Amino acid sequence: MRSFGLRLARGSNQWLGLLAMVLATAGGCYRGIRTSPADAEGGAGSGGSGGTAGGRGGTGATAGTGGSGGSTGTGGTNSGRGGSAGNGGSAGTGGSSNGGGSGTGGAGGAKDLGQGCTGDQQCKSGHCAMGICCDQSCNRPCEQCSSSGACQAVTDDAQCGTIACPLDTICRDYATAITANRCKSAGACKTSADCSYVDAPATTFCDYVRQMTQLAPATCDGTGNCRSRTVKCGGDGECPIDQSWCCSDISSGLTCHVEECGGTPPLGPYLCDEKADCAAGYVCCLQATPGGPSAGCLAPTSCVSDMASSRVQACNPATTPSECSTGTCQPAPNGPIGWHICM
Repeated sequence: MRSFGLRLARGSNQWLGLLAMVLATAGGCYRGIRTSPADAEGGAGSGGSGGTAGGRGGTGATAGTGGSGGSTGTGGTNSGRGGSAGNGGSAGTGGSSNGGGSGTGGAGGAKDLGQGCTGDQQCKSGHCAMGICCDQSCNRPCEQCSSSGACQAVTDDAQCGTIACPLDTICRDYATAITANRCKSAGACKTSADCSYVDAPATTFCDYVRQMTQLAPATCDGTGNCRSRTVKCGGDGECPIDQSWCCSDISSGLTCHVEECGGTPPLGPYLCDEKADCAAGYVCCLQATPGGPSAGCLAPTSCVSDMASSRVQACNPATTPSECSTGTCQPAPNGPIGWHICM
């Protein structure tokens, strides 16, 4: 024991140093069994914040670059581990894959009215007529676009061709054809109805009425028409004897018919009511015969009554001098209403 004590005394300084080391080691172990991770090692530093997002790409721009990484976290106590690197910023929004959207189409071409063109699409109005920007299509006959771009009527257009005129009549002489100034209005050519003509003078002979030479012939009326004489035909007024028949109707007097007079014997016709309705040398004779009542043109010597028939000259009281061969022109007492006879 003594020997051991001496050795211990001599090496006490060494032992003291060793004991300090053992105690230090034991203290570290004692702290190691605590449940808090922070006692075991330094807490991990907080991660650095992510970098800022890349800028939004402009239209048609390339995608923005991603944000820079976060800075390294600050170490915890007791030499904690360095914080994990921050997450990278989100990538910038890429620009659209295509270039800028196409612009809205313009309203037609850019040329004003009156400017030269080769197609509708070149004109603001959408109409290119005869090489000029026009206010309308201007493509009908007798239309032409002016230098100011206004569609106007013209006096002549080859599109109208030659316009044939009607055939001549006795009372009207037509031009042969229309070959100039063929336009009637914008979009319309003249027709045969637009042909020029010259009318024959009034009283020009044009036809024999019903091919009866004893009747006054039809004459031109000065307006291109061939007219016959007319007779007073009761309530129907003046009846043209070249187109109609004035007939007797027992119940209503005289009436104007398209067809020939009926009845047995026939009740008419009445072809005259005055001397002017007859050809030269004849008078209008109102008669009642076994063949029926009628009025026609007879020689003055034939318009006389006999045992079988009654005949008297019809007349116009306004004629001067009097047309009566004998007597004077007076209202017919038993004849057609409105008629006059020589008595």
